Amino acid sequence: MSVALALSNGALLARGDLLPLLTPLAGAMLVATAVLPIATAWFSTIPGQVTTTQEIAVVALAAVTGAATAAFSGGEGLLVTILVTIGVTTTLCGVAMLALGWFRLGRITRFVPFPVFAGFLAITGWYLITGGLETIIGGHLSLGRLGEFLDPGTALKVGAGIAFVAAVEVAHRRLTSGAALPLGVLVAIVAFNLVIFALGIQRPALEEAGWLIAVPATGMSWPPVGFADFAGVDWNAVWRGLLFAPFVIVITAAGAMMNVSGIELDARRDVDLNAELRSIGLGNLASGIVGGIPGFPAVSTTMLALRLKTPYRAVGALTGLFAICALLFAPQVLGIVPLPLLGALLIWVGVSLTIDWLLRPMRTLRRSEYAIILIILAVSIGVGLPAGIATGLIAALILFAVEYARVDGIRFVASGRDFHSRAVSDERRSQLAERGDAIAIIKLGSFMFFGTSDRIVQRIARKAETGTGPWYAILDFSRVTGFDSSTVLSFERLRRMAERDKFQVVFAGLGELSRRLVDGGLDISTAPFHSEPDLEAGLTWAESQVLGAAPAVPQDVVSAEASLARLLGDADLADAIFPYLQRIPYEAGERLIQQGAVADDIYIVETGRGSVILENERGESVNLLDFGPGTILGEVAFYGIERRSASALATAPGAAWKLSRAALSQVETDKPLAAAAFHRALARVLAERLQSANRLIRVLAD
Repeated sequence: MSVALALSNGALLARGDLLPLLTPLAGAMLVATAVLPIATAWFSTIPGQVTTTQEIAVVALAAVTGAATAAFSGGEGLLVTILVTIGVTTTLCGVAMLALGWFRLGRITRFVPFPVFAGFLAITGWYLITGGLETIIGGHLSLGRLGEFLDPGTALKVGAGIAFVAAVEVAHRRLTSGAALPLGVLVAIVAFNLVIFALGIQRPALEEAGWLIAVPATGMSWPPVGFADFAGVDWNAVWRGLLFAPFVIVITAAGAMMNVSGIELDARRDVDLNAELRSIGLGNLASGIVGGIPGFPAVSTTMLALRLKTPYRAVGALTGLFAICALLFAPQVLGIVPLPLLGALLIWVGVSLTIDWLLRPMRTLRRSEYAIILIILAVSIGVGLPAGIATGLIAALILFAVEYARVDGIRFVASGRDFHSRAVSDERRSQLAERGDAIAIIKLGSFMFFGTSDRIVQRIARKAETGTGPWYAILDFSRVTGFDSSTVLSFERLRRMAERDKFQVVFAGLGELSRRLVDGGLDISTAPFHSEPDLEAGLTWAESQVLGAAPAVPQDVVSAEASLARLLGDADLADAIFPYLQRIPYEAGERLIQQGAVADDIYIVETGRGSVILENERGESVNLLDFGPGTILGEVAFYGIERRSASALATAPGAAWKLSRAALSQVETDKPLAAAAFHRALARVLAERLQSANRLIRVLAD
């Protein structure tokens, strides 16, 4: 099977001006088919893997040979020039894939946009179909030659090829083992030779009529040139061809990774992509040294080996040995393989690619993505494959830029009523519940450029239209990875808007990005702009602007009686409950509340400071809020009768007053009015926090 496909690929490469070189180019395919599977069989992580020549690599290589042929200065050195160009290109492919595998960059080939790769495979299908027809009719396919299809001899060859394609396609759909194609090839060869034998037609007549490849009586000796012939190499033509070698490298590497991934998926086993790249690189390096073409693992032959229960490295070696035999006995092999069959193989593969990558994507891709496939197809047919792929990449980049510009760079927008700094006291939190709308927290994300930065400015503009009195927009850049120069222009517009509408903009968490803004000419240190190192500092500053500065020296002591009186709104009720509280001193580093513990107490902090932290299973912690004198801790889990959801860790020594569940039950018995007032007060606090959390959840879910 690999030998038959190699001969078909030789016919594909020998198009146009290279048609006279069909025999040596077919030899190059056989050499690659011999070297590639043998060289890769012992290093691959997939036993039974068969690396061979591939149609998409041949189509890409045709751009190299086409450029070299067009630049050839003339004379007798065309063959050696083309072979040197092919050998150097294949060697470069091997070196590139070895480097990718060595530096563990195998997944970099996955960054080729899907529509571009689909477009390449679709145009590959077109080239295979036209190449197959050219192989059958002999020579370049053009509008002027359409009349030849009416010739009985040509019509018979084309009809036989199309009949083969149809029969194999029907069998392929019914046989899931992958054996339809090799069986079809075998049946076609046997049937052809039986007919020839019955009719008594001699080989020279078949060669003249285009039914067989004309092979010299000496066979396909390799290499087909001697050392003296290298003096005739047109190095300028070689250089012109190698300008397209990077294109072949990208296509070969991407195709290799796609095929390896397909084999991995179908075989249901893990494959080391980097090890496979190194293996394929070694194979291509060996193929290039002997003048062969690039290749990579074939899905069809590899899966056929796996389904036939022969997952052995010897499969690749035997495939290579069979190709060597075909090369040594070329007159005998090519004397039984009809040329239209080779063309039909190309057409069958081309039709399969066209269905898979041109017709089926119509149902699965968006119109904008599918348009890229059509652009690649049209430009490649009209101008050439490299121009088509380049145009497709440009179109994909433009589509990406346009669609990314529509992505909202704002992760969420919250109000100062619901989103507070960690150090805000309970008293100031109550004040923010009424005045917090004067603070808008805008958390940004990802990379920002012209579309996203303009959308941020428009969002702030809408807020400015509805705002009354001074207000503050906090832009959190902690998740922003970068921005382009248009972002500076957008923020200059924001400055003018802020000066006109009397609001201030706080840049929080800029870090190294601040230098980019300053270098772009944006002054973020003067009003209406203000800069803070992180969101917490930005919130603290904005809250101080709205509520007035917090006490320069925070209170060291807030008595439990005062905290209870503020909570209940009645000093007498506070005095009634106070005797039931127990004073608990603590040291720095001590936990008043332990995450996961049973919640049987409420704490009222009198002195000292600390933080409420949430810990995960790995021991990492997140600081939820800071507490100090006057803070009430543990009421949520206490009323929920559940385990503590976070810990309260003291950062300075102090004392707190504890109200246990048993003590509160005693208050309910002894002082029912005071207990009822206490429950109502905490219910109000919990309800306010729940409403604030619900508003924040709605913001985050939007």
